[in-house]
Amino acid sequence: PLLPDIEILLKKSVRQATDNVLRFQKGNLIGLLCDNGRDTLPGFVKRLKAIIETDELLGSKGGRVSVKCSFASYPEDGVAGKDLVDKAVANLK
Repeated sequence: PLLPDIEILLKKSVRQATDNVLRFQKGNLIGLLCDNGRDTLPGFVKRLKAIIETDELLGSKGGRVSVKCSFASYPEDGVAGKDLVDKAVANLK
């Protein structure tokens, strides 16, 4: 399965002291970034997407890997965890 490898790759790509990557429902991963402004999130998401899609180990396991990425920001998009997840999911469409 690719998901555990992607999770490890993402965990290595975030700040170890403040950020986290969590597995969430049906093969989704959530990145929690602390002390980032909303304006930095699109670039961060783009960078993580590129890391996943160009990783040679992942590609060797099953061909080309593509991902969908989105983001939501606290408190602009919600204050409860569920609201933030719902907003990020809505932004995927």
